[in-house]
Amino acid sequence: QEALDKKQSIEDGLTAEESYFQNTEPWRGVEDKNLFGTKNLRVKLAELQMKLIQSSFMSIVSDLKSQRDESLELLTSLGAIPST
Repeated sequence: QEALDKKQSIEDGLTAEESYFQNTEPWRGVEDKNLFGTKNLRVKLAELQMKLIQSSFMSIVSDLKSQRDESLELLTSLGAIPST
């Protein structure tokens, strides 16, 4: 909240966050720095989102094809449009 009150830019906030994790225990001693920070969180969330989309995609396509087929059957059952 303090950063917002001071109208700190996003870039400055990200830099401060990175500095915090690099200089503050216990995070300072962790070798894998990809575990911390907003930038890394965004990357991990984007990867997770992509995996979820990929795992669901074929099911969604299958559902859409089924709905399309049902709609075509309903249209066919209505018959031809009478001419006027």
